Amino acid sequence: MGLQEDYRLFNAIRDQLIASIAEVVKPPEAALREVVRQAFGGSLKFADACVVKAVLAQYRPTTILEIGSFLGFSTRWFLECCRREARLTAVDPNIRHRIFSAPRDVLLHFNEAFVGRQLDVVTAFVGRVPERIAGYYSEEVRENENFAEETIDAVGLVDASWGRRFDLVFIDADHSYEACRDNFHTCLEMLNPGGVILFHDAITWDGVARCIGELQEKYAGAAEVGVINALDIYDHPALAAEPMRQCDGIGYYIDKRAMAG
Repeated sequence: MGLQEDYRLFNAIRDQLIASIAEVVKPPEAALREVVRQAFGGSLKFADACVVKAVLAQYRPTTILEIGSFLGFSTRWFLECCRREARLTAVDPNIRHRIFSAPRDVLLHFNEAFVGRQLDVVTAFVGRVPERIAGYYSEEVRENENFAEETIDAVGLVDASWGRRFDLVFIDADHSYEACRDNFHTCLEMLNPGGVILFHDAITWDGVARCIGELQEKYAGAAEVGVINALDIYDHPALAAEPMRQCDGIGYYIDKRAMAG
């Protein structure tokens, strides 16, 4: 597909997510606009979606791990771009994020055609970074200083001992430096030789940018590491009406080892 076809698909997916939010969350009509704004504010923008699609087309992964699936918009984009060529595992703790108390409900409704066929959904944290919880549970943390650790223990953790391996990993969880670094090193142990790790919000979040900068130095020669800014894609006349002319940036780590036979 060309750019215009990709944009039509992207908009169709957006419309489907809005419909799922309306059906699952059932916000009052007066509040729907704000709920939708919150949903797309934390989701993949078209410029970054185009970068993701290009990476998928080049490396053709058959096993994909998504860390931080939120409402499932990027999940759906991966699935649509891969069609039936890949299986995706979406890992998310399903805790409060933005204004959504249970984002998993929307994800499952929105991606119901793929669940169990191409999509596995796992409730878990990847790495133990209690600070990622405090932002959305400030009142609970004030009342119980152990709330974050208790939440992590209750939800569970995924790490290299999981025993699963992937061709491509998409990290889009907590965007602090510590969490991004922890997610990367955990996922690196699950990455197949020659695999790819992508980072969302590599431009808009300083913690992610800092982590990628350190990886560039640490893995020089062993991997290709960098950030793609595709903001100029909005110069295309077909995107003149796009309301979210934003590029959050896609970071990448490309392992130079040969793919396992």
